Amino acid sequence: MISLDNIHSFTDFQRNARKYAENIRETKQPVVLTINGEAALVVHEAHTFQEILERLQKAEEELQRIKFDTLRQDIESGLRQIEQGQGISGKEFFEKMRQRSQALQNPES
Repeated sequence: MISLDNIHSFTDFQRNARKYAENIRETKQPVVLTINGEAALVVHEAHTFQEILERLQKAEEELQRIKFDTLRQDIESGLRQIEQGQGISGKEFFEKMRQRSQALQNPES
């Protein structure tokens, strides 16, 4: 988490880069650097940043797995409905989609 105490000007960072580097390595906390008063850069300790990237990649992979599992379940459910005679024809499906599309485009009618 970025602390509001760790927001500094880029100019100060340039003047005191060694001090900032030591502090970032010790605390493992990122520093936000401002240019003209606006946040412009984040400086982070390399190992901690790599760990964040790895966790993000794992989370993205898990999300994709969940999406795939959900899609597979939806397809299986649809196939069961068709087997039970609960399906509709393609013509009927597209007519319903056309009606929904029109309703969304013209909500007052």
